[in-house]
Amino acid sequence: MFQPVVALAAIVNAAIVDVTSEAPTTVVASTESSSTSTANTRTPTRILLPVVDSTAITETLVFTRAHLTDDAFEDPRIRYKRKRINPKSRPEYCKKVMRAAMFDIHLEASSDRFGKRYEEFLNKSRSNDIPKSSIEQSQLRALIDETRRDLEKCTNEIGCIDIAKVLEVQESLLAPIRTLPTEVMCFILHLVVSSGYHHGVIELTVDAEDGEFECKSEEISLLSKVCSRWREIIHSDPSFWSNIQLSGRVITKFFLPADFRAMSTCLEEVLLRSGTAVPMCLDVCFSSRSWCESDTVGLFPILDALAEQASRWREAKLSFTGTKPHLVHMLEQVRSRTTKFPKLENLRLYATNFDVFDPGFFGTMFSHCPRLHTLELSSFRSTDLFDLRHLTTLTIYTYFGSSFAALLEKCPRLEFFKLDHSVTGSESES
Repeated sequence: MFQPVVALAAIVNAAIVDVTSEAPTTVVASTESSSTSTANTRTPTRILLPVVDSTAITETLVFTRAHLTDDAFEDPRIRYKRKRINPKSRPEYCKKVMRAAMFDIHLEASSDRFGKRYEEFLNKSRSNDIPKSSIEQSQLRALIDETRRDLEKCTNEIGCIDIAKVLEVQESLLAPIRTLPTEVMCFILHLVVSSGYHHGVIELTVDAEDGEFECKSEEISLLSKVCSRWREIIHSDPSFWSNIQLSGRVITKFFLPADFRAMSTCLEEVLLRSGTAVPMCLDVCFSSRSWCESDTVGLFPILDALAEQASRWREAKLSFTGTKPHLVHMLEQVRSRTTKFPKLENLRLYATNFDVFDPGFFGTMFSHCPRLHTLELSSFRSTDLFDLRHLTTLTIYTYFGSSFAALLEKCPRLEFFKLDHSVTGSESES
């Protein structure tokens, strides 16, 4: 790297030494443009030598960074021309100026070199292209040692910053976290996601203010942007995509079908990534002020898609407020697909209409839930067939029945029970 600079400096020094009172000369290196050469397309660096006195001639040194290579001075495109300068010029002063120019040239070339090296190793870092064999690791350590030596020798502040950036990204390729097995790395990412503010929930919602569809997953989105390996781990692990929340604070006639189509498309992508075996946590919450069949027709395909995943539910919280029985529609779709919920642990069914479920509506739908320990219902009839054997927490807002004894007998492990309202004499209606 220093050879071109030394060669150019030698030419300048020789020219200055030859200065005589009769025909003093200096050397100006210039390049001839070539339309077929891509190297000459770079902007040349021009250094103006200051005027020595009122009669001296200002000279210009013209070159491009492309010529600062080991064979730069063998390039036939470079020519050297002798030009006369005023004999009153001070050779020693000119010599200092030219040497300063050579130093600036070297700094620019060095910055360009380390800039390219930084980009090279940064791309490796982003793609997790780490040295795997002992030979590759030794080669990288040798490069790191070389970069450290360059940093120690560097006396220019800007140059030190460039070299330090290269050193940092080189050392990062040998970081222990990069060699962790995928399973361990996945576990760590899960801990980070679960400890976040949103706990890794993928939220699909229709905003109440502007009526636009939004898909939010802050922790997952942030981690997947760190590097390609983390992104690959997150996108390939279904458990990152199995915690889904659908919500629409207020659904009115002003909502467009396009919002529901966007939500449906996004949901399909999330369900595809969630696989088929990983348990799912589902939270669906919609409310309305003015329900109309035409307003919310786009919501039904979304509910149908979620109903298809019923056998995977670990947590299911379904809450609808309004006059139209969207909750009933979704549960009907569930009932037509399965009556067994082997993974269900937490179930919440809520609707503002306490009589939204007709007598006998549930049938044997939830009669096989061996892991169900938490149940919350907006209404419950003493004749409804729920698997209550393993319940520890039961919340009922409206109970239809004349006695609690029969209900409590079905909950031998119950630890917490809450009841807001009861309606007696309703069992005969069933």
